Amino acid sequence: MQSIIIKKKDFQDFTSIPSGWSLIALKRDDEVLHLGYAGNVKRRINYLLQMAEEDGSVGELMDACTQMQVWQYESALDTLVAYKVGLQNLNPSLQSSFRPWKDYAYLALNSQVFPFLKIAEDTNDDWLYVGPFRDRFFLVDVMDTVARILRLPSCETTDWPCEKLDEGLCAGYCRSLDAAHEEEEYSLDKLDSLLKESFMRADNGILELLLGERNRYFDELEFDRADLLDDQIELLEKYRDWLIFLYSARHISWEEGGLQVEDGRLRRVRFEGNDYLFAKDSTVYRHNEALALNLDSVDESRILYEHYQKKNKV
Repeated sequence: MQSIIIKKKDFQDFTSIPSGWSLIALKRDDEVLHLGYAGNVKRRINYLLQMAEEDGSVGELMDACTQMQVWQYESALDTLVAYKVGLQNLNPSLQSSFRPWKDYAYLALNSQVFPFLKIAEDTNDDWLYVGPFRDRFFLVDVMDTVARILRLPSCETTDWPCEKLDEGLCAGYCRSLDAAHEEEEYSLDKLDSLLKESFMRADNGILELLLGERNRYFDELEFDRADLLDDQIELLEKYRDWLIFLYSARHISWEEGGLQVEDGRLRRVRFEGNDYLFAKDSTVYRHNEALALNLDSVDESRILYEHYQKKNKV
């Protein structure tokens, strides 16, 4: 497999950086400091240079790095295999300095505890968890969009009830935290059902509701109003796609050629004439983590999921 070497002074010379799925080795002369992979090398290097100014560990890595070696592959799966084999063979000395999943986040739901819906960095508490998601801003947009449609909590303050109740933007479920004021209309049991239906079921009908409304506007020649819904529809389509992935990820197993996938993780591969065995995922997931993957495994699981979908034309 051919590769290219890019000296540190040329990291921002994007004319020399290849596009497409690639294995990336950050090196100090011939020593591999860090191994990574990406579908967009330029974006990854840009991000590393930015993070070097904000994160001491990444800064240490980039200061020590003198060059970068890049291998291009035909697919995400080929790149993932090369990455896993490379980690096993090379044991890069500063591998933990940069973790691409560090800023990934979970959606957390709990109908009994204010603020009921939040972004979480881990799954350590007794909330229900969905994720992780790569983009926190995407997650915030999903939460706000669904909350606005169904008048669910989207709390921005620590005080309750807030002005969203007076403005009709929220049903005011927080009032039921005070048992003396609990009413069926805004009970916590009703909130529990709505949260699970809205954020943990792919067939909840919210997307179809928006599509129907958009089509109605289009049929009535109200094109501006129809266009306003396009962003929300695209947002919820992406959320649904990721949710379906989370349902499937830990249950995907197959073999082809010298490659074996077990429970959504690479288990065995044959690479350049050698056989490699990878540790089985031993994570014991709690009942509230049924739709949660480990931060460090979600990218691998997504690549395997997409390959399986394409292979089986699902």
